[in-house]
Formats: sequence, C-alpha cells, structure tokens
Amino acid sequence: MPDPNGATSTVTIPVVRRPFFSSLKQAPSSAVAGEEISFIVRTGNTGLGDALNARFDDFVATSMTNVRWSAVATGKVNIVSGVTGTGNTVSVIANYPAGDTGHLFVTITGTVSSGATGVIPNTGRITPSETTVAPSFSNTTSTLIRSSPGLIIDKSGPLSHTATAGGDRLHDSSVQ
Repeated sequence: MPDPNGATSTVTIPVVRRPFFSSLKQAPSSAVAGEEISFIVRTGNTGLGDALNARFDDFVATSMTNVRWSAVATGKVNIVSGVTGTGNTVSVIANYPAGDTGHLFVTITGTVSSGATGVIPNTGRITPSETTVAPSFSNTTSTLIRSSPGLIIDKSGPLSHTATAGGDRLHDSSVQ
C-alpha cells in the first residue's frame, strides 16, 4: 500500500554466490626414492552458485623435485590461468558454473628425491574468490617412500686354485 505522505524506503538484499566444491585426490600408496610419481586431483562445484576465479593450490612436499603440472577442464568449467606449470607450488585458477556441470583435472608429476625417507603427504585446496565461502580441501594422500639399493658387488675367482698363505690369488670384481 503506498504511503499517503509519499515516503519511500529502499531495502538492499545482498546476493552472494554459494559454490560448494568437491575434490578427490589420488596418489600412489608407495614409491621408490628416485622414482617419478604422479598425483591426480579432480575438483568440481556441486553448489547452487557459480564460482568465478576459484584458485586450486597444491603445495607439493620438498621431497619431490622436477615438479610439473597440467590442468584440463571438462564440461562447462573454464581454466583462467595455470594450465601448465613447474615448481612445488601448483596454482590453477578456474571458473566453475553451478550445478556439477564439469570438472577440473590437475595432474602433478615429479621425482621423489633420492635421499627422501618417510611419507609424502599431500592435500589440495580450492579457495573461491567469494569471501563469504571458506576454502575447501581435498582428501590427504600419503605416499610411503621406499629405498632401493642400487649397488651390487659381485666377486668371483677360479674354483680350482688353492690359496697359499702369503701367496697371490686372482679374482674378478664388478660393481654395478
């Protein structure tokens, strides 16, 4: 009903996007020191709001060297930056339409340092540009590092010779 005195009022209702991220990370359960391994992460938006310029980050352990990544978008997801890169800090920015309309797949590959021991833990993070939405984290993977000795010493000699104390004896040695 209109005000008889002509007064009006304005109500401002903020509209915020509410994305809801899903992510799944896969990694090998174990790796040999010195071996190349890969992690694969799949992220998506199952929420009711678009996520624009959402940043996927993965901070790869320093026990990994020669780290590189590549990203592929499916469906209506669009990569803004970071399709490929190198280094232990992975960063990909993408737009995720609402409603599970596609995914971002990031493959991270690197070499386990030859002196590495223990476990390589790894977790990905998606940070939306919407300040009202908290970051979302992938599952944490753990890759057990196994060592593999690479030194083999083989020593052989003729079986028909007898050794004399203080005498010489011939044998062949090889190191691999």
